[in-house]
Amino acid sequence: MWNKLKYWYAQFFSAGAAAQAPLIPVETLRYAEKEGELLHLDWYAPQGADQKTAVLFMHGGGFSEGTRDDPRYAQFARQLAARGFGTASISYRLTMRGRSFGCDQPAEQKIHTFRCATEDAWDATRFLLSEVCPDSRIVLCGSSAGAEAVLHAAYWPDPLLPTGFRYAGVIGMAAAVLHLDWITSESAVPSLLFHGVDDPLVPFGSASHHYCDEQQPGFLMLHGSGSIARRLEALHKPVVLIKGDSGGHGWADKPMFEYVDRILSFLEREIDGV
Repeated sequence: MWNKLKYWYAQFFSAGAAAQAPLIPVETLRYAEKEGELLHLDWYAPQGADQKTAVLFMHGGGFSEGTRDDPRYAQFARQLAARGFGTASISYRLTMRGRSFGCDQPAEQKIHTFRCATEDAWDATRFLLSEVCPDSRIVLCGSSAGAEAVLHAAYWPDPLLPTGFRYAGVIGMAAAVLHLDWITSESAVPSLLFHGVDDPLVPFGSASHHYCDEQQPGFLMLHGSGSIARRLEALHKPVVLIKGDSGGHGWADKPMFEYVDRILSFLEREIDGV
């Protein structure tokens, strides 16, 4: 079903939306080298005079596949840049390439995978701050595996980031985090979360990754958008949760097609409006 959804979305882009994509300058830049692998980002330059906020986007693909320049993501980035939000769509280490990320994969390897993607997000952030948009606030945004990565980039304790730096916000599409207690009054950032309540891969609430049982090597508790939103609400921090009663993991991509205006409103009102 998920492969069919991805196919439909790709066809939708190539047939319609891509033809209407704004003409946005795009520059490919190398932001890091990890274990011999060169990591790049595509910078979609913001349009307009008042450019306060940049978006760092991480693609989905189960940490085993996906590309930063997928037509779905490129179109999304162009739409953000056209409204003044320069967007960096980044590559990151796909540590699960050629391997299962399911219940047979040891939980320790899953945590290592989250950590690698998180460190890559931090590296890309430092690069943006030093080389591309030093005066901009940065909002994290991700889909599926990329959503898990950006949530961890926002909340993993002791981030490898410049002293005093904080992300301005986070947009998660089917996101989850390892520990809710990482989200505190001091660390919380404005959040816009999208998630299907029937997601079979990334739990909407608090459950094991891929719903593995406790006897399986891949048993690892995760806390999805529903639990994250409740945590933020209890801390009286700004959060918007848009949930789908159906659609499953398709909500990892759906917001980039059907909720772009809502995302732009979040960026304009909750981030730039501060």
